[in-house]
Amino acid sequence: MNIVAGLQVFEEIDFIEPCLHSCCNTFDRVVVVEGSWNNTRKIAGDRSRDGTIEKIQDLEKIYDNLELFFFNGDNQISHRQFIWEKCKTYKPHWYLQGDGDEIFHEKDKQTIKETLSEYHALEAVAPEHYLFWHDLEHYEPWNTAGARFFNVDGINLDQVHTGPQCNSMYYNIGTTNAQFRRHTTNNFYIYHPSYVKNSKRQKLKIDHRSADDNNKFPHFVKNDKMYRGGKDIKSWLKSLQTLDISKLPRYLIEEL
Repeated sequence: MNIVAGLQVFEEIDFIEPCLHSCCNTFDRVVVVEGSWNNTRKIAGDRSRDGTIEKIQDLEKIYDNLELFFFNGDNQISHRQFIWEKCKTYKPHWYLQGDGDEIFHEKDKQTIKETLSEYHALEAVAPEHYLFWHDLEHYEPWNTAGARFFNVDGINLDQVHTGPQCNSMYYNIGTTNAQFRRHTTNNFYIYHPSYVKNSKRQKLKIDHRSADDNNKFPHFVKNDKMYRGGKDIKSWLKSLQTLDISKLPRYLIEEL
């Protein structure tokens, strides 16, 4: 089973190292594309300036299955498509469409393969996320409306495209676009510290998501921490679940 991971990255210094350690030790090939799309570029420029690029380049010297490209497109879907174009040259059976802050547990390497082996071409798998808030102990169970893993085995890779949403893909058959059939799983998890990042990066997310969606992003930063919008803060904080830090992937534990 040839699993190729394609990751979009911009200003991800907080967790790019554990992300890439976990991916390079789990998947056959890891393609990273760094750069902002139009709305983010207007706010923060073309290239990461927080050390992300240098960290990836350091890791390229360690892992021979890791490579870095640069791209600046119109929007997130154009970035996803560019990444897929790079990844499909490795003729994957499965394609992971991921981000630079998503980490896999080292114990799940075989479980991931066993789980994916249950599905066929044009099926997609969306693992549940541990979506962390403020630290690496408190989280919400979360899942994307799209998927992360896409089975492209035995189909014409040139007819696979990203969209219509940023976390989905489709297969073009003549005049018909067939969506990948989505399945969820909790056989393994994605450890996702999206809201544990530094406050500058959190504010960038608010700004670019507001511009992307043409609507104010609901979450907000207070005292350098991100909070979920539209919720009573005290009740929401009490609703967060707790994970024993000893159960984190080892590359995340090393970040503590």
